[in-house]
Amino acid sequence: MQIKSDLKLVTKTSDKLLGELSALNLDDSILFEIKLALEEALINAIIHGNKRKEDLPVSIGLSVKDGSIEITVEDTGCGFDYRKIPNPILDENMMKMGGRGVFLIKRLMDKVNYNDPGNRITMVKHISNKK
Repeated sequence: MQIKSDLKLVTKTSDKLLGELSALNLDDSILFEIKLALEEALINAIIHGNKRKEDLPVSIGLSVKDGSIEITVEDTGCGFDYRKIPNPILDENMMKMGGRGVFLIKRLMDKVNYNDPGNRITMVKHISNKK
């Protein structure tokens, strides 16, 4: 699926993708974590990756297999070095603006990977079908 780089589409897109997961009968807390991580990744792609240029697409992929949900979000920007994002919970970074989204995604999802240029994130959440 692709969307325009428009922040107004973030919630609608996450709701649609979560709807795709409804058949899995997941616990509300798992759905909330997935929604929050997905929305943060979309916002980052739109603002930082595509610089809010609405004509540039953000691609979203979703797959469910082997007890896991895998979501990818990719923008057309030049990427960033995810290894250089400062830890926002260190004292020297507490009052700095920004940098919390990547940290939050890593806390909410079980596995997070970026491609080499840093313009695609792959997030994995391990699930059980029990509610």
